Order: sequence, then C-alpha cells, then structure tokens
Amino acid sequence: MYPLGGARAKKFKEIIVPARFATMRDLQTDSTTLATFTPPVFYNRADPRRTELGRFAQLKTAHWRTIAIEGVATPDLQELELVFEDATGSRATHFVLGGWTRAALPRLSAAAANGGWKQSMGFGNHTFYENYPVHLQMHRPNNPHYAYLADAQHRWLDSHRLGIDGPILHWDAAIPNRLHVWLLSFERHALVGHYMLDLVQ
Repeated sequence: MYPLGGARAKKFKEIIVPARFATMRDLQTDSTTLATFTPPVFYNRADPRRTELGRFAQLKTAHWRTIAIEGVATPDLQELELVFEDATGSRATHFVLGGWTRAALPRLSAAAANGGWKQSMGFGNHTFYENYPVHLQMHRPNNPHYAYLADAQHRWLDSHRLGIDGPILHWDAAIPNRLHVWLLSFERHALVGHYMLDLVQ
C-alpha cells in the first residue's frame, strides 16, 4: 500500500470500487471507479467516474532520455517513457513525461512520497502545488513540463478516461540513481502504481 498522507488521506473515502483493497495492484483494474468533482464544489460518489486502470497492470519497458525543447534555454531536460500492458497483453499504453532537470526532483524515502514532484497531465501545465513566484516564472511559452498517454500506435489517449491525473517523482533517499515513479489516479484520490527505476549512466 502507498503512504496515506496529504491529499490521499483525505480523499481515500472517494474511492468507490473496490470498496476494500490492500495493495495498489487491487486498483489496477477497469472496474475501479472514483467519485467525480461536481458543482457546487464537492466529490460526488453518486456520479462515479469509470476508469481503464487495467491498462497499467504490467510495466514492460522504461526509457530515460536527455532532451532539448525548442525555445527553452534550460539544458539537460529529462524525459521518461513508461510502456505498460494490461493483464492480457492486448492493450499497450505509453506514459510519456518530461521537461524537468534531475536537480528539480527531491530526494525522499518512499514513506515521504507525498512530498515528491507532482505534475498534471498535459503540455505546459503547472505542477499541482507551487508558490506564487514560481507560478509567475513559469508562463506557458517557457514552461517545458509535459505528460501524456498514448496507445500502441502512439495515438493520444484521454488521461481522465483512463483514470490518471499525473505522476509523483522523487529520487530514492539512499540509492543515488534510483527514481521512484508513482501514478496518481483521477482527481488524485489514490496512488495506483509505484515503480522504482535504477538509471544506468
């Protein structure tokens, strides 16, 4: 199970199906449903959001790249591509995220994962939590952050339909080149995957 802290501790009750679960693996199914945020401003369990979290049942490959983005002066930006399959191997899902530097990611224990670097899905979006000065610096034209999902033919997939809101990233507290990647569910109600990647120089 993931550490129940921060928003996850408050939002745990918004997981509709499964009613009880002991591991993140139990959430990696298309039957998982989550409460939807509806007007006037509350999570509505009577309006369950279906997911396709079964697509994330198996992590098959991971690719780490150093990239450059046109118009962005920051050197050595990083990109991570994770390729998942469902339990039957019939649906491949590419999760591509990037536009940060190695130094931007904090070094934390897995128990402190909620303090990791969080990014919403999309292009040029802001992180979930940032202070006002950082917000002013990261105008869309020079904001290099991106995260998106694609199928086996690299066609865009709607992250909300699949049930993913973004990643949490952090370096391991003890092992220098170990990267922790957590998957945040729709509306960040739960963590639905945890992967430890040992990066080879």
